[in-house]
Amino acid sequence: MAGSSDAELVRNANIRLCKLRVWREFDGLGFNLEAAQRPPHLIRLVESNSPASAGGLKILDVILYVNQEDVSEADFNTVRGAIKTARDSNRSIELLVVEQRFYQLLKKKNIPITFQSATIIQTPEFMPADYINFPKRTPRTCNLRLGKSDTSFGFEVINGENDIGAYIQEVFPNTPASNTPLRKCDRIIEIDDKNVDKDVSKSILEKLVNAQQKGAVKLFVVDTDTYKNVQLHKLPLTSKGQRKSQSEDGLSTNRYNFDDHSSVNTNDGNQLTPLNPSTMRGDMPKTRTPSVLDLTPSTRSQIPPLTISPSVDLPNEDIRLCTIYRADPSDTFGIEFNYHRQEQLHSLSIVSGRNNERSNAEQAGIKTDDRLIEINGQNIQNLSHDQITQRVRAVKHPDPLVVLVSDVPTFEHYKQQQKLIHRSLPNVKIMPSNRRTPSASPTSSLHHSLGTRTPSIAQRDPPNI
Repeated sequence: MAGSSDAELVRNANIRLCKLRVWREFDGLGFNLEAAQRPPHLIRLVESNSPASAGGLKILDVILYVNQEDVSEADFNTVRGAIKTARDSNRSIELLVVEQRFYQLLKKKNIPITFQSATIIQTPEFMPADYINFPKRTPRTCNLRLGKSDTSFGFEVINGENDIGAYIQEVFPNTPASNTPLRKCDRIIEIDDKNVDKDVSKSILEKLVNAQQKGAVKLFVVDTDTYKNVQLHKLPLTSKGQRKSQSEDGLSTNRYNFDDHSSVNTNDGNQLTPLNPSTMRGDMPKTRTPSVLDLTPSTRSQIPPLTISPSVDLPNEDIRLCTIYRADPSDTFGIEFNYHRQEQLHSLSIVSGRNNERSNAEQAGIKTDDRLIEINGQNIQNLSHDQITQRVRAVKHPDPLVVLVSDVPTFEHYKQQQKLIHRSLPNVKIMPSNRRTPSASPTSSLHHSLGTRTPSIAQRDPPNI
């Protein structure tokens, strides 16, 4: 049964092929690179509202490949130079990454990390509207309260550098957290009106676990740009300066005026110098500052993860992870996306394939009226129809389109239970793709990438709150 165990570990490892591109509205890619004592080297910070954030990079990912070049044993300057060259030439940047903890475990068990085991996540061609409209230099207060059927707040946290402070690693859709202004990459400043920015990470995680047991928590957070600005100008940062707290049901934000008014003027065309010079912006500086935060596996693993899996099952649940290939660039995936405005959901319809044969989607396990949950590893239930269309069009042959779908009864059941459908549920069926692909080694072409299940939340290193 060792093979089965190894396959499960690979599925849980959250291996990703992140296809990044630069946006006109954003300076650079938006992540910080740090040299490890031994390769592979690390993603130290992912900036809020950045191409890196939208493209699936996470804090403490290790970089294994850069545009098909194996950098798992390369020195830091080689990795940095490969990324800088691709960025400056306006080429797409493809990074094969995996969370450091899982990399170490896979390496210890001599399990190869292949492109076939990676979930493909692409930066959208254009900066999403919610990124563009994100309020600048605006701290946020987020009141989270568990409903009767909620099992968690619905966010994931990660330690800060030297085990000081904490960041929001992920906010899961359709959870109490997603109904507040809390965002991926936010820095936690206060918990229940008490400043924790300089607290030991372990104590912050314990406070969050205790708050979840009580069923409510108040978080005061800032995005990475605001946090850098606060550190740079040594500004006071407290929720007491806000007019009122953000309600748990609202999505608006309350503006916070810093004492140094020059720090909030973002319309004069002058960009503040990034606090961490190793960030992938402009030239490639060679040092980093203490404001960019670390993760330490020893303390991260001491707080037990809290899952968001549904507690009530539906007989004959039908949730499928389907991988759809096209025969050539002129071929189609064989599905139509239908937006139901009133219900705010997308359904799928099967269309005929070439010569009126079964379409690629149907062969991959898609059924008419399926409810669309994820596209290539990202939940789409809060995206507009145009954003979903852009994501599908961004998938170029021969890369596959990987979709998570459910039938109507299953979708309605989870909706009534106020539970989240996600690919790490144990009852997700991983369907065979519509064509066989040759097995790949770590040196195989990126074009053999397949979407697979993301890690089971109960086994992921950062705790889910």
